[in-house]
Amino acid sequence: MTVLPLDVWLIVFDFVPDHNTLWSGVRNVSQHLRACVDDYFLHDVLPECLINLSYSTMHCRPGPSFNYVHLPMRFSRLSDDQTRAIFRQHVFAVPEAHMMIGTVRGWVPFIERYCREMRKATPKVSHRSKSDSLPPLWKRDYSRIYKKLKGKPAWRDGSPLWSYLDTLRSHTSIGRGDRPPYFIKLGGDVHDTELVDLEIDCSSREVSIDWRRTLSAFFVERNFIVLADQKCEPARDYDKALTEVVGDVQSINYNTRWANYDDVDNWCRARRKRLQVWVAANKHRMSTENRLMVEDFVRLARCHMFSYQFEKENIVTMRDRDIETQEVVPERCANDHKALLRWPAGRRNQWAIEKEHRQRAKARRRRGCRGCVVL
Repeated sequence: MTVLPLDVWLIVFDFVPDHNTLWSGVRNVSQHLRACVDDYFLHDVLPECLINLSYSTMHCRPGPSFNYVHLPMRFSRLSDDQTRAIFRQHVFAVPEAHMMIGTVRGWVPFIERYCREMRKATPKVSHRSKSDSLPPLWKRDYSRIYKKLKGKPAWRDGSPLWSYLDTLRSHTSIGRGDRPPYFIKLGGDVHDTELVDLEIDCSSREVSIDWRRTLSAFFVERNFIVLADQKCEPARDYDKALTEVVGDVQSINYNTRWANYDDVDNWCRARRKRLQVWVAANKHRMSTENRLMVEDFVRLARCHMFSYQFEKENIVTMRDRDIETQEVVPERCANDHKALLRWPAGRRNQWAIEKEHRQRAKARRRRGCRGCVVL
């Protein structure tokens, strides 16, 4: 059988409606088509890819308020053997008022924490500057600020203490297993799937990844969403505990956006499916309501990735005045604070309640079997 040459396939691929069809479908037909699709992604898709590294100023700025830090990384070049894609830090031409310019070095503790949580290999970090031996600043200031703001109940929306704890809950969750400190944007799709075989160069402000395996992880989740959108039967629930506490969170009147949270989209379902192993191993650490809050933080951050801020024309090469050299970086992120993980304050942990109910039901069954006569 005659095989069409690469040049012809590259022209054909331009008419394929989406990247997922190419990677999840066409690429798996034959070795020849796999090579053609890889070449197409190398020259036409990867240059448009954006990786947004995100972290927080909670390590180096005093509370009670903190800022998010976003590092837009654009494709720079390929390694000599073309197995790795190298991305370099850029900046926003028109940044939002609250945005801070950070460093790849400042992001390192967050990605190292995430790799520990997910039991992944620690990324290789080169030209790492000296770390601050003291604990992160938010950890040192927590008791002082808590006592200063203590007054209204912490769960009451609008109180200073509630705002402080809500801010901390959002910022300290960055890098935990259910909140990767990055997003990958490819075309019109955004996911926080794995950056495979990550390497970091702090001095050149670059990160490199195994681009084939990274895109494979990206399109596994993307393909799940495409297939789920086509199905008519009821969607499978991959985290029933989160679904069950939505009503409790809505009753606290946390925010008006919770009114429609019962309708979980397929993006969240795909993400919950990916996190099942981590949730099973870590759900005892925090309340189910807290996990739901973190999912909401991730959803909002993903929506932000579709704003003008992350459009190609608003991301430019770094200038000398953009370089941040005074950032204080701790050796590692602080451990989770138990008071933050047990949100909402004043309510019992949902997981503990469920466990207690199971234990009581088991005890009742045992008592009911004693001295019984089967008729």
